[in-house]
Amino acid sequence: LDILRTRKILATIFVSMGPDHSGRAIRRIFTKPGFLGKMLRTKAVSLYGPRTVLYGTLLPGPRIAQRNAELFRRIEAEGHEAGVHGWDHVRWQDGLPGFDQETIGRELARAFAVFEEITGHRPRATAAPGWIANARSLAVQDGLDLGYCADVRGEFPFLPRMGARQ
Repeated sequence: LDILRTRKILATIFVSMGPDHSGRAIRRIFTKPGFLGKMLRTKAVSLYGPRTVLYGTLLPGPRIAQRNAELFRRIEAEGHEAGVHGWDHVRWQDGLPGFDQETIGRELARAFAVFEEITGHRPRATAAPGWIANARSLAVQDGLDLGYCADVRGEFPFLPRMGARQ
């Protein structure tokens, strides 16, 4: 935020609303080829710290947005837009393919409730954790009266298609 203010740049900042369960990503060593190599190459433990690597496994995951509520409020106070980056990043990233629409709705409802508790208003935008979206998550988001969703990576704005659904 200090860098953005110094450079007079406004941004949209998406924040995970729920617990930091980063340590649970360790399962990906067994489910995602190349994950261990990526973690070693990026020096994840030294980057995030050993406590973060244990969150959600040996240590309870702190609530990200609530733990940083003042910083979160500062985002909007300085003119930036704050958005929801899911409830539990690791749960969404690893579980979305198997989630039904009801589960997706509950995940987003929990995140929206914390956002509203901290800011006093509903979020205008979401960004899917890990840029992972599917037809069910897009359908749930369509019913949330959002201004936009930043659910995938791209070089310019576009409307994603999932089969015949746009």
